[in-house]
Amino acid sequence: MKPLKDILRLPLLNRCHEVALYFDLASLKDLHDSFPMLIRSLLYDEGGLGWRIRFVTREHTPVESEALYNFFHPISGPLFRMLYRLTGESLKYLVPFYDLSKKLQDTLNAGTFPSFYKDMVYIDPFQNQIVGLQMSPFDYFLHYFALHGTFPLNNIMLTGMPRMQEHERVKSLYVTLSSLYVITFLPTDTRRIVLPQNVAMLVRTMPEITPAKIPKKAIKYLLPHRLDLDMSSEQSEVVQPESARIVHWRSTSIMHIFLDVWFGMDVRSPNRLPTLEQIRCMRVLVKKLHAFSICADMCDSISFVELRKTAREKLSAYFNEIFICLIFRWPLYDGTLVDVMELWLSYIQPWRYQPTPDMSVGPFVEQRYEQFITSNLQIYTQPFLILMQRVLDADLSRAINTCLVYRPCRVFAQNNLLLLLRQRERLLLEHKQSDKASPSVTARSVEPFEQQHQPAGSLPNAASQPYVPLFSDEAALDLRKTLRKLRSMKALINKNNQEQKRLGPRQLFQYLMNLPTWGEEEREAQSLLARLTFAEETLTNMFHLPSAEEDPFVEPVSSDSADSGVSSTFVLSGEAWIDPALQPIRSGENTFLVRFLHTVSCMLQLMFGTEIQSLWQYNHVPRMLARQLLLPPCTIHRFVRQSDGSKQLTAVQLPGRICLRFLASYKVLAIIVCSFLLGGVLFGAPSYGFIALILLVLSCNLLSEEETLPPVTGPVEQ
Repeated sequence: MKPLKDILRLPLLNRCHEVALYFDLASLKDLHDSFPMLIRSLLYDEGGLGWRIRFVTREHTPVESEALYNFFHPISGPLFRMLYRLTGESLKYLVPFYDLSKKLQDTLNAGTFPSFYKDMVYIDPFQNQIVGLQMSPFDYFLHYFALHGTFPLNNIMLTGMPRMQEHERVKSLYVTLSSLYVITFLPTDTRRIVLPQNVAMLVRTMPEITPAKIPKKAIKYLLPHRLDLDMSSEQSEVVQPESARIVHWRSTSIMHIFLDVWFGMDVRSPNRLPTLEQIRCMRVLVKKLHAFSICADMCDSISFVELRKTAREKLSAYFNEIFICLIFRWPLYDGTLVDVMELWLSYIQPWRYQPTPDMSVGPFVEQRYEQFITSNLQIYTQPFLILMQRVLDADLSRAINTCLVYRPCRVFAQNNLLLLLRQRERLLLEHKQSDKASPSVTARSVEPFEQQHQPAGSLPNAASQPYVPLFSDEAALDLRKTLRKLRSMKALINKNNQEQKRLGPRQLFQYLMNLPTWGEEEREAQSLLARLTFAEETLTNMFHLPSAEEDPFVEPVSSDSADSGVSSTFVLSGEAWIDPALQPIRSGENTFLVRFLHTVSCMLQLMFGTEIQSLWQYNHVPRMLARQLLLPPCTIHRFVRQSDGSKQLTAVQLPGRICLRFLASYKVLAIIVCSFLLGGVLFGAPSYGFIALILLVLSCNLLSEEETLPPVTGPVEQ
């Protein structure tokens, strides 16, 4: 048998097979000694890449994805067979203090040991300091697996694997495995559990489940049928089977560890934000904890029922502390704020995750969820107002950004949710006024929404941010601005639709160019218009805002018609968050050609940058011809790393530059091929058809260029 160190150097597919054989053939001592090295190889080596489960997807690398999925599988995978084998021998491994989440570090430093970790804390007897936590192999792996998803990997170049965009990583194997672990170890039905093979060995090391103490009523009258009350209660106590102890232990471990690692990170730090994969995993955990806490089976043990009840309380404690700051800081330019919004919407709708929801009556909030709404009122109202404010800075011409206003409006328009929020907020404000009126108010009666002292320049959180009532004049003023933005965007879309319907040389040529995707673009425009209309009507009805006839003011929204194949259907202004040439690759473009043409454009810009910039500033015909291949000057925003390690948002002005990306479009390639075919059929030379196509493009653009030619500006500094 090869040493594990040599096996870990093999190629990935051979490595999975050989490591599985090593688990079956190695002795317990060898497994114990090599376990930390194995976890480091799986999740830490190569600068945090490990076995690259965050870069493996079923679409790009199906063979590697299948092999790793079978290796990490929680039921049939060899890794978990080895974990259960080591856990059954009461082995412990030290997790250093610096590998714990910031929230857990602060809790332990304050001298408060959570019940789950109190038996794991390892204190140095000489220095009297907490060194770390001594975890079982199962908990040790779960901790580092959750921690693996928090490493920022944006700047890591992989050899031999395709580079993934940020939005593609949500389909990675890591997200799949995280969802699988949460679903497997937080069961809604404990009768359908697949237990490990070494159940008897695991039970010996599992902690005893302390049953919940049920208060007994005092015997007021000495009646015959009450004399044996204590005896009957002891006999009716549920006997804990061996499987229940294992299910309880696994559910407790994954709930505490995943919450502490994913929700316990310090998002107030200027250099730390969760990765998009982590946000997706957090959302899966939120959904499953809601379903886990709702489903109370009669076959569950008493302690497991108590675990279900405390699951939502623990989730609320973590979620309320992290989310307000998270939604303030999350960037707006790349469209991933929608994932953060969906995390919030999943949290505030626990009724969606009932085992058998009644879909015939529509989304209706039952009475048993009113206590949850009351205790989380700030998480319902404040993120809604924050999102409506951030919509003012969003480019609503992008379909992904319209979800920022459409999805919350759709959720809040449910049958009785808004009525419940209005009632609870009124009770909260009345309670606050009564507290201010009566000077003898105890500290425990003060609502958690009261404004606390917050250092200058610090980021907000749920406890320090002053509560802004959702149904107040201040909120109505902000919502009115959002409403005007929606109406302005609707007017711009209608204006573009009318311009496209006008017959002219330029419009006719654009119609022919866009003919393969004309129906798709038209459906996208209609979808945008429908979402904006729904959001406008919902905001107007929910908060009694003035209609379009009562408030005719519409904020001006500029539209730049320059489109070099990289801008969206509707362009809002000359300022953008990212360079239009660096927008994500669309489905109608060839990936290889986009990257190749971008490299060629950068080389040409580097070689002839001064000439290209001066050519853009010429008047009349030279400038008209140059505009067909050049992007106009614009201002973009970037996060620039400072000398102290922090990142600062900086505006960067880009000059006129060449962009050949439009040649990577499938429809442009199809038109070029058709021009060669027509040239060969009509003129006997394919090149004649291509030359005729170029002349047709230039003539159609030059006919309407004079009308929209912008004024000449001074030179733009690079």
